[in-house]
Amino acid sequence: MQRSDERTWLHPFQPGRLILGLAMAGVALAYGGDAAGWWDTEWFAAIPIVVLGLILASIAGMITYGVRRRRGARAEREVGAGGPGRPGGPGRSGGTLAGGRQERP
Repeated sequence: MQRSDERTWLHPFQPGRLILGLAMAGVALAYGGDAAGWWDTEWFAAIPIVVLGLILASIAGMITYGVRRRRGARAEREVGAGGPGRPGGPGRSGGTLAGGRQERP
């Protein structure tokens, strides 16, 4: 049995969701402290926190999308246009699948 040093994750890391989650946790902390009587939080205090969290999360999401898109394009260039599973590359057999079934477009 071979041991792989690479970790495989169930899903990719999404920093936008982390930022938005931290903003929502900040809102919960603010209103939780108010409910516990530690401080007074105005009813409108959540609006700037949520709006700022949404803006920062969208910026982080756009940056992440751009980085992953560029990284994918670079990997595709290194492998070449005819890589495994691509038209004209190894792994394709003229439009038929294993067992002689035809591919669906």
